[in-house]
Amino acid sequence: MTYKEYRSTLSEDINRLTLNKHIKACKYYFTTASFKIIFWYRLGSYIKSKKGFLKLFYPLVYFIELHIQWRVGINLVLGTKIKGGLMFDHFSGIVINPGAIIGRNCTIYQCVTIGNTTGFKRGGERKMYDWR
Repeated sequence: MTYKEYRSTLSEDINRLTLNKHIKACKYYFTTASFKIIFWYRLGSYIKSKKGFLKLFYPLVYFIELHIQWRVGINLVLGTKIKGGLMFDHFSGIVINPGAIIGRNCTIYQCVTIGNTTGFKRGGERKMYDWR
């Protein structure tokens, strides 16, 4: 992820919350858990993809993001492919698989799991096992 991609996706997230992004971004960081977790997720994903001096800050950002995940109940792995405009309208009980790809302007509500289908056939049909 380049710095330009990082800034554009974070800008899209801010625009999703407010029309005047420069004045109200700090307000939303301190008042909404949705933007707080998205901010640290974007920063952590950016640092995770870099090498060199910037990589030294990764453990700190990782533990801050992990702490916020624990407080709000959202399991979001750094590096998951999520485009800009993400918003968690209500939080708690949200799990997103790191293999998921989430598009632009996605709103995720409480108690949502976006995962894989281990143990199931394509289309959600259950595998039947014969245990005889």
